Amino acid sequence: MDSPDMSSLDVIEFFNAEFGTDLPDKSKLQEVLNRITKYEEELEHEINPQNPDPVHVSGFIKNAENAVDRVRNLSEKCEQLHISAKSDLTVMQPIKDHFSLKIKELKEAEALCSYFQWILKVETENENMEEALKNNLTNEILETYTKFKEFWEQVRTSDCKNLVMYVKKTMIYWHDVLREKFGSEFQKVLGSLYWPVSSTNLTVLPNQSSDALMKFNQLFLSLCKIALPDAYIKTQDIKDDAEDSSLLLPLQLMLQPLQKRFVFHFMGKKPTNRLDKPEWYLTQILTWISDHTPFLEKAVEPILAKENLSRFSARAQVMRGLVHLAITRFKADLPKLLEDDKLLSHTIDEILLFSQELQNQGYPPSYPNLMQILSSEPCFTRWKSLEHQSALEKMDRFLSLEIAWKSRYQEESDIDDMHVPESAELFITLLLTMTVLLAFVFIQKKKKCV
Repeated sequence: MDSPDMSSLDVIEFFNAEFGTDLPDKSKLQEVLNRITKYEEELEHEINPQNPDPVHVSGFIKNAENAVDRVRNLSEKCEQLHISAKSDLTVMQPIKDHFSLKIKELKEAEALCSYFQWILKVETENENMEEALKNNLTNEILETYTKFKEFWEQVRTSDCKNLVMYVKKTMIYWHDVLREKFGSEFQKVLGSLYWPVSSTNLTVLPNQSSDALMKFNQLFLSLCKIALPDAYIKTQDIKDDAEDSSLLLPLQLMLQPLQKRFVFHFMGKKPTNRLDKPEWYLTQILTWISDHTPFLEKAVEPILAKENLSRFSARAQVMRGLVHLAITRFKADLPKLLEDDKLLSHTIDEILLFSQELQNQGYPPSYPNLMQILSSEPCFTRWKSLEHQSALEKMDRFLSLEIAWKSRYQEESDIDDMHVPESAELFITLLLTMTVLLAFVFIQKKKKCV
């Protein structure tokens, strides 16, 4: 039997092949053991360097020597190739330098060509815009201005600062021109639709012609399309007293008459501009919201819904614009209010009522509001101090009442078995009021942090 190849047979497979399922006898085991022992001796004999007949060992050595020779030859060829390549690189270096310079000049020429192509594109669209304005072609005007916005989006991250500035200034120039053009027409249409609403046209709302409403729709959409890109607006430093640029452009224009009235009455020299009467301008804002809601729901909301222009309603955006006026006024008054506890306390009370009413009317919590100023320094610390002082004064006042320790329902024992004193009732009421207030303030501060 041939010697088993132990490198290719598993031990278990070997024994299974030799013995099968029968239990081997002693003679069979001895025979297998002898074969394995003999096979082991033959292997040791073949690989023994002291073997007088080293047929296999000499073969191993010869193969190893051949491998060493091949490696040596390859190393020599590699060294020759390295020397040849180094020599070729030295020869080619002047050619490389020459073509590198040419490639650089070519890239500069391509960049210059691309630069002039951009200027040519902008100038071409300038001519198209002038022609469209001359012939009053609204669709062409809007299409051309859209291209200006696309140009700015494409070049705004470029390192060519002068080109970026040129495209930006061109876009802003045409925005101002078109805003003036469409804005003036828009204001005329608003006048024919009795916007803004006043006390003289509120009681009996005039019939609004379908032609005027159609013109209103067209101009509203046109103004939306000429709005500056959001990416540009975010790069600008917006002043506190500037109009809210986050609103849709036509809504900004619709707010302008109300903004002028607000400044005239509450930030000028009129008798209505009184530091001790914050309720006057806060009530006026709530009145304007109420008065203009019907028109916004009838004329503007359908446009926003149809064109998917905003995730917030027109009413909410107009509310935001009007609240912005209140914020501007309050910030202007704040330094003087901080010098007078009585005025500050009264103003805070009015702002709390105003903010609660806005919340009841669905004012989005993510929008700016007066509570954000109250819950910020330096107003917040002063406010806490006033609340603490007021609470102590109220406690002293109701504890000094003659009925402080008498039950409110002492003559009706079936209502109050425990005979809770009046002072305890008043204290719980005060505590609940402060808890609700502080919870409201906490929510506002949390929104501000988010």
